[in-house]
Amino acid sequence: MNFSLWISGKGPRDLSVRLSGRPEYVQPRSGTVTFSKRKRRWTGPRLVFSDESKRVSSASLRAQPNINAVWGVAVVEELSRLGVSFFFVAPGSRSTPLVYGLSRVTSIRYFMVHDERIAGFMALNYAKASGRPAAVVTTSGTAVANLFPSVVEASNTEVPMVLLTADRPSELRDSGAPQTIDQVKIFGRYTRFFSDVQSPIDAVPLRSVLSTIDHAIMKATSTYSGPVHLNLMFREKLAPDPTAWDHVNVLQGLDEWENGGRIPFTIIPNNFDDRDLSYEVELFNTLLASTNRVLVVAAGSLTDQDADAIRSFSNIVQSPVVPDVLSGLRFDSAELKYPRISYMDQLLLVPEVFNFDDDFIALQFGERIVSKRINALLSRSRRIVVSRSEDRFDDDHSVLLRIRASPSSFLLRLMNSVDLPLANGMQDLCELSGLVRDFYRERFTRELESNGVPSEALLAWWITEMLPDDATVFVSNSMPIRDLDFFGIDSKRLKVHSNRGANGIDGIISSALGFMIAQGRPVTVVIGDMAMLHDLGALHEVQELKKKTLKPPAAGDTKGEPGLTIIVVNNGGGGIFNFLPVAKHEEFLTEFFQTNHTVSFADCAKNFNLRYSCATGTADLKSWGLDPPKELFRMLEVKCKSLNKNVEEHAQLQKHLVEFLQK
Repeated sequence: MNFSLWISGKGPRDLSVRLSGRPEYVQPRSGTVTFSKRKRRWTGPRLVFSDESKRVSSASLRAQPNINAVWGVAVVEELSRLGVSFFFVAPGSRSTPLVYGLSRVTSIRYFMVHDERIAGFMALNYAKASGRPAAVVTTSGTAVANLFPSVVEASNTEVPMVLLTADRPSELRDSGAPQTIDQVKIFGRYTRFFSDVQSPIDAVPLRSVLSTIDHAIMKATSTYSGPVHLNLMFREKLAPDPTAWDHVNVLQGLDEWENGGRIPFTIIPNNFDDRDLSYEVELFNTLLASTNRVLVVAAGSLTDQDADAIRSFSNIVQSPVVPDVLSGLRFDSAELKYPRISYMDQLLLVPEVFNFDDDFIALQFGERIVSKRINALLSRSRRIVVSRSEDRFDDDHSVLLRIRASPSSFLLRLMNSVDLPLANGMQDLCELSGLVRDFYRERFTRELESNGVPSEALLAWWITEMLPDDATVFVSNSMPIRDLDFFGIDSKRLKVHSNRGANGIDGIISSALGFMIAQGRPVTVVIGDMAMLHDLGALHEVQELKKKTLKPPAAGDTKGEPGLTIIVVNNGGGGIFNFLPVAKHEEFLTEFFQTNHTVSFADCAKNFNLRYSCATGTADLKSWGLDPPKELFRMLEVKCKSLNKNVEEHAQLQKHLVEFLQK
């Protein structure tokens, strides 16, 4: 994933003050430093997040009423200059100076969130969708600890977040002061940078905090991107009440910053050096000399540019692509002709289908792969991983060559050196993959006409069948993402996302809301009942966002306005455990793993003013559509077969598929 650091100015004259005519924004991970003299601001199409008429310009810091207010305005202004233009804010007293800054800086947007856990996941996925980090603002105490799940996910997926946590001043630490915990490096190794920013005082020039912010954003958006934590101590007075402060000392050295356009205090070009990669290409070609069987694997975390490069490479070398469900290639347009094995996981149910033993190279682009069977296959190969990440994604310790580069850059150089095409003998697998698609289409179409209780497998297929092209889908972990990977049709282009850094089921609705805000278009959430219960509080934010949506989509508008369709897969709770070895121990399974519930999602939807529909049979599914609805925020509950029936259904599908393929 590429993250861009945007710096907006008012024109060449402004730029000349700090950069001597140099350009305006830095794109850190593209392989080159790219610049433009155009402004770029957040433009959520038809969502209104704040009333700018109530805010004033922060052009003169001297006009601020007290030193806390000065720092609050400067922090927000500097982040805005660095391209952090959206803030998710959880209310609290100690963060008042930061909130005051938000009220005064006209170039930002913010959204008030009642729960810090929700704010964290919204910010995380805003960054995923937009390519630009968002900030989270919290008060002190356990409010900060509530960010931990989203920080872990952001760290593991290398997504930048800016954590602005207010804190008591140093003299109130370890003193029994209320709402005070040890916030120093509270997130441990999961942040890329931490600074315990001291309380504002006249003796400390403001430029010290500006320089710290600039360094923090460089770390957040560097090649090893991720969350950064600025822990900001504030003494009373927190409110913007007039109190004398030393303008001269606090603002020394900031004349150009105040008057020279919207340029950050410290410019830090932050480019990803792809090098010429000749050595890496030579190593690959050495491995290629021993076999011409190359299986291209598209894992998660790929950019659109990466996906395009993989399509082109696959076409040129005629080496099939095995796409992960989150790669951007698993659900692709049928009009894009390139060799693809979308159902490799299902083909591996028949061992003789893939009969190349260990004599093949797996050229993997990206990091994580959802399918266990595909991971097991790759562990037998001569495995090469090409990824921007500094982390090691090699849990079975099978990688022979790890190339740290953007997939698109590596492929560009590789195509100029390798003998093309590669006659690898794997093309028949593409035809078999198409047969799997046809098998499921015939099977699920027949089930849909049966008017019986829908299976979870059918639901996954039906969702991908009914969604319009280019729809955005956010899918929960546990069974929903696996079923989408197993059974979803592969001939429609869908943008599928999930939180696969730590594979948790928390924060799914919150995450989808972050995507929706960043993209300004509808998002469909596929979520299990347990994950829904984890994040019920996010429905309050859905309710608040409804107030900010101005109108429904026009007739024929397939992209639509910002909106959320929540598809709840209700199987009674904890369905994935019935697929695990512990399921053989029924009394143990029932007592400790099956989290049965009697929650009425209809009542949940009613309490939060969401349009609600429930499917108890396939006839109900047939009556639904998944095009952008007139009601932009809605919940669709599907009451699926029981947990045991679900396991039997999956087993029967696999058995019949194996019999079909063996013919």
